[in-house]
Amino acid sequence: MVRKSCLIPARGGSKGIPRKNLQLVGNRTLVSRAVVSALQSGVFEGVFVSTDDKEIATEAESHGAHVLWRPEHLGLDATSTEDVIVHHLETELSNKVDHLCVIQCTSPFIAPAHLRSAMDLLAKTPVTSVFSATPDHSFRWEETPEGTWVPQGHSKSFRPRRQDLPPVVVESGAFYTFDVVSFLAEKTRFCGESAAFSVGRIESLEIDDVEDLEMANALAPLFDR
Repeated sequence: MVRKSCLIPARGGSKGIPRKNLQLVGNRTLVSRAVVSALQSGVFEGVFVSTDDKEIATEAESHGAHVLWRPEHLGLDATSTEDVIVHHLETELSNKVDHLCVIQCTSPFIAPAHLRSAMDLLAKTPVTSVFSATPDHSFRWEETPEGTWVPQGHSKSFRPRRQDLPPVVVESGAFYTFDVVSFLAEKTRFCGESAAFSVGRIESLEIDDVEDLEMANALAPLFDR
């Protein structure tokens, strides 16, 4: 039997939005929304919140998650998500999980059904990592060293219909699932062969700044109903 767990990184510090993981979206904190989505998926043997903050820990426990305390050196701005995952897998979660899902609190609209489907994709196909993504049909441009702009993946002289562009997705940052053995061997969420799991535009919203937070609160009634 494959053992499946969910890990939600939620440190106390944040520069863009102070105390970001405790900000409210639809009168619910970001950390509580992540915990509830994971629990409602019904697919995990355990849902764990990794934090260095007592208030976040209390909020997580009050919604049904277990708290994993991270050491001080893993609560810095420069700390990578991979560093946090490795620490917990090699300590508290050692030999207790085969497939892990990592949820980012900054994505407030994660559908529990999509977590179930992503875990199924990991279990029933040859891929060893799955990440949430949203289809992208944009005409993208990049700036040259000279200050002009050139197209990416299309030509100025030929403008195909958007539906005729090569399929491309943008990583949403909402959730990542992977085989633990493969992850520990490579130390990356994108270990082995990866697959993208498509989510909608609302679910792909990621909160980085105050404008994102305002947009999330405007969309919350539509998603939560």
